[in-house]
Amino acid sequence: MLHVKLCSSQPWYGYNYKASGKLAQVSLGNSLVQVPKRLYQRLSGRRMSLFTQKLATLVLGRETLAKATLTGKGKKGELKEQLEPEKNNAIIDAVRERFPNTEVAEIRALLRRNCNNESYKASSNSSQS
Repeated sequence: MLHVKLCSSQPWYGYNYKASGKLAQVSLGNSLVQVPKRLYQRLSGRRMSLFTQKLATLVLGRETLAKATLTGKGKKGELKEQLEPEKNNAIIDAVRERFPNTEVAEIRALLRRNCNNESYKASSNSSQS
């Protein structure tokens, strides 16, 4: 269930939506994880895969997705930062609320792919510098 809450105004990913001096927030599922209501409403709701990946970027940020994994383990046993389980679960809950027939394993696979994509983008950008 999504809950809307007003929080103190602050920019979020370059956006600053104010409602009488406050930034309207949406809680994901039954968690304490919140995102700006306006940005949440803008997420594409047609395809579960796009919704999941855009929501993950909104909740976690590109930098975090690039340097972390679901388990904290990278390729060939290297250690990486682990994504926050509370945020992962909030994303899973929000996706399953919007797309009820979705399996948790599908969502986790998309989160994994999103981490891999952002990691690849970050490494290719740093090698071009």
